[in-house]
Order: sequence, then C-alpha cells, then structure tokens
Amino acid sequence: MSKAHFSELTFIRAFACITIVTLHTVERALEHPEYKGTLGQYAQWGWESAYMLMFYGTPLFIFLSEVLIAYFYKNGLPASFFPKRLKYIFLPFVFMAFYYAATKADSWLDFTERFFMHAVIGDYHGYFVLIIFQFYLLHWLGHRWLAKQAPGPVIFTSLLITVAYLSVFNFIPAPSFPFSDYVWERYYWVPFPGWLFYFVTGYYVGRSYPACRQWLKAHRASLYWLPLLTSVIVLALYWNEWLTILSSKRVDLVLHTSAVLGAVLAFAIRFPVNHTWVQTVSRYSFGIYLWHMYYLFALKNVLGVLSIELPFSIYVVTLVGGSTVLSMLTMRLLNRLPFGAALTGLLKPASVPKAKTSLEQKERLST
Repeated sequence: MSKAHFSELTFIRAFACITIVTLHTVERALEHPEYKGTLGQYAQWGWESAYMLMFYGTPLFIFLSEVLIAYFYKNGLPASFFPKRLKYIFLPFVFMAFYYAATKADSWLDFTERFFMHAVIGDYHGYFVLIIFQFYLLHWLGHRWLAKQAPGPVIFTSLLITVAYLSVFNFIPAPSFPFSDYVWERYYWVPFPGWLFYFVTGYYVGRSYPACRQWLKAHRASLYWLPLLTSVIVLALYWNEWLTILSSKRVDLVLHTSAVLGAVLAFAIRFPVNHTWVQTVSRYSFGIYLWHMYYLFALKNVLGVLSIELPFSIYVVTLVGGSTVLSMLTMRLLNRLPFGAALTGLLKPASVPKAKTSLEQKERLST
C-alpha cells in the first residue's frame, strides 16, 4: 500500500478514535447534574442530535481492521498473526478489564463479578476487542471461500444478516428466560452477526483497494451528501420515538455508518491529511480507546473538586482533549516498561524503518 493510500486510512483511524472519545464525553456531559435539564431547548436538541449521529466509531474500526488485513494478507495469515495480537491486543483488553473492575469494586466479590463480566462477557467499553477477535478467526477460517465469491451477493447477504440480527433486539421485546433482559440490553452487542456487514465489506474493499479508491474519487460529489440524508433518517426515527435505542447497534446506523465512511474516505482521498496530529492519534488510538473512559471520570471529578464551572461546549472540549492527551501519555509511559505493551497495547513507531522486512512492515501497519 502506498503512503498516499495509507494516509487516508490513518485518517479514518484517527477520526474514529476521536469520535468515540467525543461520543462518550457528550454522553457523560448530558448526564452531568450541572448541565442536565439546564441547557436551553435548542442546545439540548442539538447536543442530543450530535450524540445520536456519532455512533459510527466502533463500526469504522471493524471495517478498517479488516481492510488492512485483507489488503496485506491476501495469501493467508502469517504464523505470527495470532500470537502478536494476543499479546498486544487481547492481553491489554484483559488488563484493562482488571483495572476497571478494581477501580469500581467495593469488595472482593464485587471485583470478581465485575472482572468476569468485563473480561469474559465484554461488559465494558473494551468489548470491541472481543468482536474483532471473532473476525480474526472468521477471516482465518473463511478468507479462501470469500476470495472465490462475487463480492455483491456476499456483501448483500451479510447486510441482511446484520439487519435481521439487530432488528430482533431493536424491535422485539425480551422474552422471559434467564438473563434475557441483559442479553437484550447489552450482550447482543458482542456476537459477530451484528457487525458482519462491516467485516465483509472491509474484506472486499481491502482485496481491491486501489479500484475502490478510484471509485470513491469518481463519486465523491455524491458521497459527500449521503451523511446528511442518513442523519435525517436517524434523527427522525429517534425524535419521533420510533427507534430510541442509544447505541451503534441500531438498524439505521448500518446505513448511516456506511454513508459517513464513504464520505470521509472520499474526502481524505481528495484532500490528503498528513498532519502530525493525525498520525499521532492514529498511533496511540488503541491506548486512547482503552484509557479515555478512566480519564473522563477522573477529569470530571477534578473539575468538581476544584469547583470549576465551564460552559457546556468548553466542558466537552476540555474533557475530550484532556482524556485523549492523558491516555496517550499513559500509553507512552507504560510502553517504556519491558512488559508495558502487553498492558496497554504496542505503541508503533512514527514511521516504518526501511530496513524492516516486508512481513514486518505488514505486521506493523495492519495492527
């Protein structure tokens, strides 16, 4: 993949990362006692609407992950693929499950229950890792079959599966069986059918990325408008109370995420963004993803203790910037320890040295 091609995917990773941090910040700001019920009618509507439209972050990460894997490993995954990801992705996920359980628990039993829910069930914001490992396995098992199929029918079938799966939990009440309420409220987020469309689309885009890139360039004018249309659909469903679920696991978010992805990719191709901050956020994205929730909580408490009152928008910007920078610093500091990368993810170098072999380059760029 050329540097030009990789720069736009680097932008997508940074964009998705900051979107997730902003989404969680706005969510907590809207629930903050200082602001809840005190914003003006139009301000409340505007922030809630913005919040509703930012749920595309996690699907973008799933799509991007598979694009890179399908592009770099057309002939199969190397022997180092799973060991490296277990060490630098899954172990940090387990460590953060431990950390968040420890910071929330008020007894040993409470900690044990929380750690099990976090690490095994995926009941914390790191659940994305459990999803992505399902797709690592699915790619390993099915890439030869996918490569032989025509993309259109497979993508359409995956869309039907994803929409049907999400529709069950979006529109059908929870039945009466043990833990059904929890499954309907949260656990349905984790199984792969709810994300299959992003994986399959990512696979075929990665397999033919240069051709897809040319298509995006040719249709960019139309693609720029699509997020406006899908935003209207999402907001109409939400504000008319036809679909009130607040998560990326809404049926309409499949369409909205696809529109946002197409528009942002087309924009990044037309106007390559190679700023240092984009590359930096992309490099630190996994650490930001794991740590930002802790720092959102910490910064909120610090502002409360210091009795610092900020306008809503300044509060959001402060927490987004502060939690992002502190997460990056934490990842950097931990990576200085011999075992630190296994706790918070591997911090990639700013650029891939020319001396690296082709396989080493693939391993760095695709994680």
